[in-house]
Amino acid sequence: MKNKLLKEKFTYPVLIPALLLCLPLVSGCHAKVPAQIAALMDDVRYGDTLTISIGRYVQSDPRLPDGDTYTDNAYTRYIKERLNIDFTDDFEASGDDFERQVSLSIASGEIPDIMTVRSLDTLNELIAGDLIADLTDAYTAYASPRLRELYDSYGGRCLEKATYAGRLMALPGTRADDQPMMFWIRQDWLDRCGLVLDPDGDHCQTLDELENAARTFIDQKAGGEGTLGLAFNSGLWDEFTVMEAAFGTGPNHWLRDGSGNVYFGSVSDETRAILEQLHNWYASGILDPQFGTRKYDDITALLINGKLGIVPGQWHIPDWRLASVRKMDPKAMFRAYTLADANGKVHVTHNDAAQNFVVVRKDFSNPEAVVLLANILYDELKTADPDQYPDIAAYVGKGVDNSVKPLWIEVEPASGVLDEYAELKNLVDGKISVSAISDMSRGIIGAGILDYLDHPDTADTGEWSYYLSRIYGLGLMYDTNAAGKLDWVTPVFPATTDTMKQRGANLQTMQEEYFVKIITGVLPLSAFDTFTARWMNEGGGSISAEIEKQNAIPSK
Repeated sequence: MKNKLLKEKFTYPVLIPALLLCLPLVSGCHAKVPAQIAALMDDVRYGDTLTISIGRYVQSDPRLPDGDTYTDNAYTRYIKERLNIDFTDDFEASGDDFERQVSLSIASGEIPDIMTVRSLDTLNELIAGDLIADLTDAYTAYASPRLRELYDSYGGRCLEKATYAGRLMALPGTRADDQPMMFWIRQDWLDRCGLVLDPDGDHCQTLDELENAARTFIDQKAGGEGTLGLAFNSGLWDEFTVMEAAFGTGPNHWLRDGSGNVYFGSVSDETRAILEQLHNWYASGILDPQFGTRKYDDITALLINGKLGIVPGQWHIPDWRLASVRKMDPKAMFRAYTLADANGKVHVTHNDAAQNFVVVRKDFSNPEAVVLLANILYDELKTADPDQYPDIAAYVGKGVDNSVKPLWIEVEPASGVLDEYAELKNLVDGKISVSAISDMSRGIIGAGILDYLDHPDTADTGEWSYYLSRIYGLGLMYDTNAAGKLDWVTPVFPATTDTMKQRGANLQTMQEEYFVKIITGVLPLSAFDTFTARWMNEGGGSISAEIEKQNAIPSK
């Protein structure tokens, strides 16, 4: 039996599509609706309990309180009260296991009522198999003004990724820009060595200034015997991104040249110049002598053990990677810096605005439910007063993983990280109180930052991390943006092509092998030309042509 959606006085000024007008709408008992969306939904609640099955991505340690589960937790209990929705999990899996479960569901033609998929390729496969519901009418009728505002802040770049032939086929997660990439440097080591890195306060460093800091740490043994200058993972993902800030966009990006043609940045002049710089650092001892054999976990161990004081990463690595350093050494302190070119410009790339997609089974009786859930998770609860939602606030404060929510996406404004810094900086400066902060999670973080500032020597690691990531990490992003220092490039974000499936892994392996050998001097810099020729001939040229064709398809 189709579930009945209870509504009284639907006041939001939209034309409800005929499809949704056919839903049985009746009056009856209903839960109290918070004021911020009352004008939209006016006491919306299902009359008969609606049970939704989920294909769930799970984490090994979601930090759920004892007794709570993925289907019975603070979020699901609140949704039960508000909407009369229960949840069951068709499957729970993580990593590659999750991908296998999704593939099995698609192959069988039987997918859960709601499922999050992690790639545009999988979304395309679901659409081609006619397995998912068209959400256009549900979104038009039920999306709250705030939810629409969040998506619209990307100028169409987000919703367009989930739109086919003019129809919205999924709710995409958003991904705001989060560059520049940074070097996080041990400030306590700089102080010990008498080195001032940023006298003008612009957060930017030249290559020579970074090299001098690394050389000083080595020479003065800032971490004792065996102190390293720079230690990079052989995959060079974050490392390339932070180096691009000074050289221009190159490695691992699909880009367009001045004529509009697609090319792969790893075979560009910018990448060649980055490799030359890294080789020079390796040859002079600035870069770890064991580069090429160190993996991510090895480098994290060097940080924790106090042998490394410079590490590349995004604004939020104090919340997890650097927190481990502080647990080992309570006196550890980091500051964030980015590289700039000779003209003081920082070269950065826009993110793909869509990240993960929530889909609904085609024959599911109530596709509008996914929009109602999004309203609650990304509007109602996101902007709520923590005192009115203590169970939810406790989850946020304890860092309970977002995978416990029934929708495994995030929906944030395009300017979200800059907005967060501006609000928290006002808090730190005493211009606003915690109660005036507009976002529940941000308010809890802000309270932690104030606690850190009150007692920096005894503050817990979480408060320390909040202060570093928000005030130093986000502060760098905010200030360089406000100063007009950022030179943005928008890459091409393709779906996987046929040749990528066949040859992509081999090309990636070839790239890493050549780049490690060039950096370590096993091969001369001229070998970069050999690499680019091989890359083009062994599949790269075909992939470039396929991406050109893919981006010319009018229906996408």
